[in-house]
Amino acid sequence: MKDPIHVMNAEQIEGLRKAANLGARTLKGALEFAKEGVSLDQIDEFVHQFIVDNGGYPSAIDFHHYPKSVCTSVNDVVSHGVPNSYVLQDGDYLNIDVVCYLDGHHGDNSGMVMIGDVHEDILKLSKVTREAMFKAIDICKPGVRYNEIGETIQNYADQFGYFVNREFGGHGIAHELHLAPLVYHHKTKSSSTAEMVPGMAFTIEPILMLGNRFQYVQWEDGWTIHAPGMP
Repeated sequence: MKDPIHVMNAEQIEGLRKAANLGARTLKGALEFAKEGVSLDQIDEFVHQFIVDNGGYPSAIDFHHYPKSVCTSVNDVVSHGVPNSYVLQDGDYLNIDVVCYLDGHHGDNSGMVMIGDVHEDILKLSKVTREAMFKAIDICKPGVRYNEIGETIQNYADQFGYFVNREFGGHGIAHELHLAPLVYHHKTKSSSTAEMVPGMAFTIEPILMLGNRFQYVQWEDGWTIHAPGMP
């Protein structure tokens, strides 16, 4: 993602805002719908129908051949979980990642839901990850360098001994789902030193993990990233 960073005009910003709002409303509904006894496929159906009923289209469908309308990453599935027949059980923890297309712009929203009685270590990890995300959001303004996002997140994660996943990052978003820059969530010399200017839009979506390393396998579906035993 070394292409120039897209800068939107006021009309484009409003279009992005509407797409993001649809994504946020879809995510809110999906998080409320996800309960013990509900399958991941049912969540996919809910998300698809909600987006279509509100005039949008699920951006995930056929994005690099992705087969469903939403990503559902449950327990030690780290990212890009493809919905299947798995039925949610007490103690599960689930990330739902909604991407939608509306009138020429994409929205990208993600959130966690705890199913029943979840282990306190997971609750704390989820809480700190959310806090790290908002700390990074809080520093964003014109003149701030993109690499400060990763520095902020890693500095906060380090206070709790959590590992910042280095395989996945945020990204620019507008008329395309993935645009420059690649937003790193950890300290790295590869991170962009470009400065933010008004009209830029991007996602911040850190993944924090217990332990100090990340080993994973990719399922045969070509998408689901599984780190056995590592929440």
